[in-house]
Amino acid sequence: RVGVSLLLLAPQIPLIFMGEEVGDCTPFLYFTDYEGELADAVKNGRRKEFGKFPAFATPEAQRRIPDPNRIETYESSRPRFDAADDAARDWQRFYRDLIAIRRKRLIPHLDGTRSLGAEALGKQALIARWSLENGATWTLAANFGDAPVAMPDARGERVFTCGPVAKDVLPAKSLLALLDGRQ
Repeated sequence: RVGVSLLLLAPQIPLIFMGEEVGDCTPFLYFTDYEGELADAVKNGRRKEFGKFPAFATPEAQRRIPDPNRIETYESSRPRFDAADDAARDWQRFYRDLIAIRRKRLIPHLDGTRSLGAEALGKQALIARWSLENGATWTLAANFGDAPVAMPDARGERVFTCGPVAKDVLPAKSLLALLDGRQ
């Protein structure tokens, strides 16, 4: 959830793939509805392109690459979730909460937003800051690792936390969003 939080709370436009909002991990395969020579050219071209990767270097491995023109390729890319599933509802709630924070606290102040920089807090942690158009500072600190990391002085109102965040320590698998300054 740290990655999703960082994605949705960063000032940039988030790119969300179909099904992510419900926690679905179904791979989204490339598919088309071409016919004839174009269909063959696309299928063979993709296999040739993938052949540059060691896992697909042999003709046998290339044949396992889904044909983008087959209906099964399209069907296998459709998200699989049950709207009544508790896990799916939990993910949807999580996304809604993050989008509501983004809509209320970040989007109204995006014009003129500029990066103040980012720094690594360890091998798998970072802190990034932006100056918003209203003069406030938006800070995101994220730890993707399995160990806590020391966090530099970060001031402001806690807008969101993912995981238990302490004052000067960013625990494993956690994120902290701060807003310092004008609302």
